[in-house]
Formats: sequence, structure tokens, C-alpha cells
Amino acid sequence: RMYPRIITYCCGATMCFACKLAWHRGKTCAEVRKQEAGKDVQFCPQCGVATVKSEGCNHMVCVCGKHWQWQANPKVRQLYQAIVQKRAEAIREVQANESTVVEALQTVAWDGYNYWEALPILLEDSQLQTMGLYQEIWRITVGMGRCDAMP
Repeated sequence: RMYPRIITYCCGATMCFACKLAWHRGKTCAEVRKQEAGKDVQFCPQCGVATVKSEGCNHMVCVCGKHWQWQANPKVRQLYQAIVQKRAEAIREVQANESTVVEALQTVAWDGYNYWEALPILLEDSQLQTMGLYQEIWRITVGMGRCDAMP
């Protein structure tokens, strides 16, 4: 298969089975690997242990027991902070693409924050108004048990 999309069992993340990275709609595995080269170390938010991601989804489980999300893309980190802090203008400034939005929303949901107020702001961008993004938002909502939190 050219784009071997899978859903992980642990957290329901959308992954590419072939290259062991986040799903990359519209890009080949080779393009994504080239883009991902040189990613750095991140630290557990609870105990500070250095972590290197080699493959798989962004769901990390530290030796201390803390569950957290690997945030490889600086735009994901920026969007995550803007959503959590409910800063509408900062959300707009990120100018995120679909994969950045999905990764940020997964992280926000995993960390237990509400992302519903950010959705209308994100969807102001007509390029994000795709069936694929709507399906990912639904998957994140259902996967994280947030169905009852819908307004």
C-alpha cells in the first residue's frame, strides 16, 4: 500500500504503519522521513527524564508512569498552548495545516483539556474544512471519551 494508515490501540492515534510516524495524508513515507530527520530529545513533564522517540505514535509512557504526548512539530506546541490558554488570536496566528491541528487536538484531549472553543476558530480557515479533519475530530472526541462534553 502506498499510504498504510492504521489506528493505534493504546490511544487511537492515526499512524503510518510503514514509516512508524504520524499519519501523513498526501505525502509519501520517504518525504515524511526526510522531514522528520534530526528531531530532538524531549523531557517527561513529570520527572524530567530525557526521551528519544524512535517510532510509533506520539503517546509516551515514562518510566515514572506519566503518560504524555510527544510534540515534535513546533507549530503543534504553539497551537496546543493557544488552545489550552483559549487565546483566539494566537490560534489564528499559527496557520496550522490539517496534520498539525489533529496532533494538537489529540494532545489537548489526552491532557484532559477542552478544545471545543477552538474548533470554530480553527475552521475559519477554509483549507481545514475537510471531511478528513471532521473525521479526525470525531475520532479524537470518541476515543478520548469526550462525546458527553459536546456542546
